[in-house]
Amino acid sequence: MAVIFPRWTNKTPLILLTLGLGGGLFTIFGVWYWFSPQFTDVGYAPKQPVPFSHQFHAGTLGLDCRYCHYTVEKAGFAAIPPTQVCMGCHTYVVPNSRKIAVLKANHEAKKPVPWVRVHMLPDYAYFNHSVHVGAGVGCASCHGRIDKMAVVHQAKPLSMGWCLDCHRNPNKHLRPKDQVTNMKWDGSPEKKKFQADLKACLANPKTCKNEYIRNFIARRKDMQERRKNLAMDLLVRDEKALTATFKACLSKKGKCTNKAVAAFIAKYRSNAKHGHGHDHGHDHGDKKNAKHDHSKHGKKKAAKGKATKKAHKHHHHKGDGVKMMVAAFRNSYQPKTVLRHKFLDWKWPQQDPKQLFVNPPEHCSGCHR
Repeated sequence: MAVIFPRWTNKTPLILLTLGLGGGLFTIFGVWYWFSPQFTDVGYAPKQPVPFSHQFHAGTLGLDCRYCHYTVEKAGFAAIPPTQVCMGCHTYVVPNSRKIAVLKANHEAKKPVPWVRVHMLPDYAYFNHSVHVGAGVGCASCHGRIDKMAVVHQAKPLSMGWCLDCHRNPNKHLRPKDQVTNMKWDGSPEKKKFQADLKACLANPKTCKNEYIRNFIARRKDMQERRKNLAMDLLVRDEKALTATFKACLSKKGKCTNKAVAAFIAKYRSNAKHGHGHDHGHDHGDKKNAKHDHSKHGKKKAAKGKATKKAHKHHHHKGDGVKMMVAAFRNSYQPKTVLRHKFLDWKWPQQDPKQLFVNPPEHCSGCHR
């Protein structure tokens, strides 16, 4: 019989399987990398209506960032300078240059220059410049070396993961407030000394002599306490999550990581044990009296003591139930954060996302203030 298919076709299923797995893995990698802000956003440098060079103004001339972006220390956004700020210099410096023709025309017409925004965050992300600048985060940490950019481009991904990496370990991005706009801070001897002082102060705050670092440590401690309180308030509000926490703490497998729940369980058990011992003592007394009194009255008293003990055991077992504990804990708990105002019926405020920049919800303002 003639051979219809060549021998290599026997490997077709293996080849297809390999190609399928390889293609799937390549697709996953492609989405992970090419769809990420690291690839789509970093390097974005739109053409501006006026060829303003940060390399010349901030680098060569040494203009401070706050001369133009004057709201960065006291507002949630960094203001774009009006034409009056620009013309304050260019009325006398190269006033007839073609490069500032659009600037002059808009200034005379009393209209702002239609700058194209470079750094953009989603509407649902609330970022406050003054909070970060006040904490000692430098401009270059988020915007890169602006003083070396003839045309401004996005140097960092500004993604959620990128922000969280900094929030988990912010120390290396901090600097004294008077150095926030210093683009040459990284790699300078001053930074090395500041980082060494910061490390020493974090290890032993009592011996810290740097007032700025002491204030930073105090603010960080306060922030951590507020986050801890907020997490506890949200846990108590979620009955299912709280029940799961109680079950985990009552199990014999491991330690209870929630100190408040562990303390409540210990106190609850101590109170229950004390009450049980009290009844138990009465029961022994009843038995003792019954031994000395063989009358019907004595027997009835002993029987009554046994019934009381049995009923208390049943009640004590029921009281040790997780649901009873959770209910008792929720009734005795006092919220410690902004949720105390609307604790049980608190919901996400029905608010236009664009208004979050102007009027952030109260749970955001608990930290951003």
